[in-house]
Amino acid sequence: MTTINEYEKEWLQLIEITRRKLGKYYSNIIRKNYYTDPNRGNVSVASYFKSKMNLNIDPNLSIERLLQSDSFLNKLFDTTSDDLKKFTEIYNDTDYLMKSLNTQEDNVYIKCKPVDDNGNTIEPSNNLFGPDLSSLNSMLKQLSNLFNPETMYNNVGLQTLMAISFLVIIYSIGNYLFIDYPKSSIARRIN
Repeated sequence: MTTINEYEKEWLQLIEITRRKLGKYYSNIIRKNYYTDPNRGNVSVASYFKSKMNLNIDPNLSIERLLQSDSFLNKLFDTTSDDLKKFTEIYNDTDYLMKSLNTQEDNVYIKCKPVDDNGNTIEPSNNLFGPDLSSLNSMLKQLSNLFNPETMYNNVGLQTLMAISFLVIIYSIGNYLFIDYPKSSIARRIN
């Protein structure tokens, strides 16, 4: 497992701080132009930029102190520390605003009317599941709607259920009239 040395950590910190303070555009500039430079070597950020841009800075400066140096900021980003503070304030306020607007708890209530698959508004008057769902009247209304001729004509399962019910009723009546009743009357006459 490889470990990251202190100079690599400094470079990664610079990229991350730049991303947070100045946005992705400037952090990508640092990453593409300076961090991936094959001639960078194993040096600190301050010493690299001192030699690369001929800056008059201490080569042992930390990242935080380097980003407070106006000569470094002006040379690298064409900005000053005051501009950086203003930009950071605006960026943080905007970032907070965008994150707060994207939350689920935005306290916005939209009154809407639900619609069915055909786009018709669902109201208690045209809905089978109205306010009297648990009452006997509602169940009888639904049952009468189920045996509506139009519903029966379009529902194959209901037609099959009705046909089987009629067959059972006719078989039971026929079995009683033509088998059970004659057997019992013949048995009574014999005894």
